[in-house]
Amino acid sequence: MKKIIFITLLFCGLAFTAQSQSLQFSQVLLIGDSTTHTVPTGKVWKVVSFLANDDWLSGSSSGWATKLLKVKINGEDIILACSKNNPGYRTGYAAKTEFPIWLPSGTTVLPTDHCEGLSVIEFTVASQ
Repeated sequence: MKKIIFITLLFCGLAFTAQSQSLQFSQVLLIGDSTTHTVPTGKVWKVVSFLANDDWLSGSSSGWATKLLKVKINGEDIILACSKNNPGYRTGYAAKTEFPIWLPSGTTVLPTDHCEGLSVIEFTVASQ
């Protein structure tokens, strides 16, 4: 019985601690180029969409082309979407990752394959 009470109090304490912080809007960012970006200390990024380059939705001259739109998060390739196209036709794309993507401070981000940039809303983590 003591263990159950201890665990219950522990979870209640964690819940109250989590509620003592809030997010305050800081700025809107466009993360692009071939530079690795890091979420600053005390900030949280909400990635809301991507910007694809023109080549991503164009077909190849030899027939159907499947292209992946990627970003590196903490060095790991994340597929945001893929396109399937034929020359002269734009057949669209399929999303592979749901938006928004929340990134805590210290996270590194690098737009890579066919990704021109990311639209980001930055928040400051504030204690209440």
